[in-house]
Amino acid sequence: MVVTNINDFKNFVFSQKDDLNTMNGQCNFCPKKALCLADNKTNTINSILSLEKDDTRFAFLLEVVKHNKWMLKLVPAKLYKKIYGWYTDNLPCPFFARKIIENIDKIEDVYNMLSDESSKRAYLNVLMYRLTFERKYVLNTLSEEHQYFIPEFSDLGCDEVFVDCGAYTGDTLEDFIAHNQIPKKCYLFEPDSNNANKLKHVIKNKNIEDRSTVIEKGVYKCTTKLWFVSGKGSASFFTEEEVEKAVAIDVVSIDDSVDEPATFIKMDVEGFEKVALKGAENQLKQNAPKLAICVYHSVEDFWEIPLIIKEAGKYKNFKFRHYTDNFRESVFYAF
Repeated sequence: MVVTNINDFKNFVFSQKDDLNTMNGQCNFCPKKALCLADNKTNTINSILSLEKDDTRFAFLLEVVKHNKWMLKLVPAKLYKKIYGWYTDNLPCPFFARKIIENIDKIEDVYNMLSDESSKRAYLNVLMYRLTFERKYVLNTLSEEHQYFIPEFSDLGCDEVFVDCGAYTGDTLEDFIAHNQIPKKCYLFEPDSNNANKLKHVIKNKNIEDRSTVIEKGVYKCTTKLWFVSGKGSASFFTEEEVEKAVAIDVVSIDDSVDEPATFIKMDVEGFEKVALKGAENQLKQNAPKLAICVYHSVEDFWEIPLIIKEAGKYKNFKFRHYTDNFRESVFYAF
């Protein structure tokens, strides 16, 4: 069973409010992991102590935790399996829940913006997955449409000005050409030098060097420098958490870098989509390019990014699609 309307979603959130706010969960790579563990340490150990005495695995885990406090981070997932019957690296997160509860009105605004029932259903159920990490919610809402190239974008032609933010190694560019005609112009942002070199190889093989501008910078709201960890493939990212591994890179805005009307913007920039959109305000307000924007990097992106786009004023159609059986690859479309 999945959630089918906004009232059912709101009823679930408010009926489970207390439990959602106190769940013992932590996600790998989450910057709030340490805080989450600190908040839940007492509850976690008490939960272990309350388990059946004949459960030797949990008795052993308890002893491990007593002697190796850092092992505590492994315990919630084991508890989760005990309680729910299956294991996942990603657990219900109280920080996600608090944000969702606090912004339920904005979530409803975005729900009402969406143009089709498939979008509305997917939107609510991906949020349900974020609240519960029960995979049934995403498994029942997976899109079979090609990511970034929904049917409404099937008319992309040879007059397109394609702006690819997070161009990676050229995979989306290759998809564009495979599903449509070769665009008139491509602006390809990719700050990771390894990825950019592979991207240039694709451009050369496609014989579109005269149509392509590779910008080896990140996209942002203005021109400045940010810390960046490279060499992580598609997940290279801006950071202040791993400074010892990071280098300072140049970032620029779309408005300052694309000197002609964009017709299609795709964006997957590891959580910097909101600020990158702020740096594309002129393009959005004046030219209303078709948009395919990733919203899965932060739970706030699910409502903040759509509302930023709505403020541009020229968009009439909004869609939401989800493409994996986990928390990744949720895309918001506007046209």
